Amino acid sequence: MDKAAKLIKPYLKRFILQIHPDYFQLEPIKKQTNATSLQKLNDIFSDSKAIRSPLSDKTVRQPLQLEFYLKKQRQTNADNKVIIAFGAQDSEWSKIHTFFQLCQKAGLPVLDADMETVQAMLQKMEEANKSHHKKMTLTEEFAKNLYKQYSYKSTTLTTTITKEGQQEQQQQWQMKDILDNELIMFGPLVNKETMAKELCLRLPKLMPERWWGKHGLLVVSPTFEVKPTKGIIVLRANMNLEDMQKCIKEQTEAR
Repeated sequence: MDKAAKLIKPYLKRFILQIHPDYFQLEPIKKQTNATSLQKLNDIFSDSKAIRSPLSDKTVRQPLQLEFYLKKQRQTNADNKVIIAFGAQDSEWSKIHTFFQLCQKAGLPVLDADMETVQAMLQKMEEANKSHHKKMTLTEEFAKNLYKQYSYKSTTLTTTITKEGQQEQQQQWQMKDILDNELIMFGPLVNKETMAKELCLRLPKLMPERWWGKHGLLVVSPTFEVKPTKGIIVLRANMNLEDMQKCIKEQTEAR
């Protein structure tokens, strides 16, 4: 039994003792309500695999609301009923946290150590998720490194003076670097030399770390019909720099 399943097992037993449908033989509505909600709760926590997975019904988009009538009247709950909702895409530890809240509503105390364990795991997952979004994908990192290796071999650096009087180094691409690259292609109506010259100037600003060495680049004329192809970024020869940047961003993110 894994850590999560072992943690909630005693609480499930104690909770069921408070809401079992058999306690409501003379109250059919309460009995049916508890039976239905208990079955759903069992589906969520039936085994460790179920705990780690989102709710099984993939069509569910709204939270799954459960209602339970308690066998004992509580002064703090005039309706003698507790309600809780599980999110359709809740994680393993989010489900346990929600269940602990349900126990507390039913008057069942949750040990501070157990609640702290759940909260610590939720915090750990949140930090891992933030770190994941900050990192580049493996393909983006590979393309960036490949671009750097190629650019250092194929280009020269020139030093310019900025308006502030500071020195700034810029890469200068040559037409042969573009024309000799097998992953850069041109449509039949595109002037290769003219377009290659434009790309030499624009390439450093076209986010090459996203696609260099990973995706092909096809430049076609404004009227040329071409179907989207996986792995090929399509640009129009009449696009300005901003349009090219937008086009490349959309096509690389779509992949």
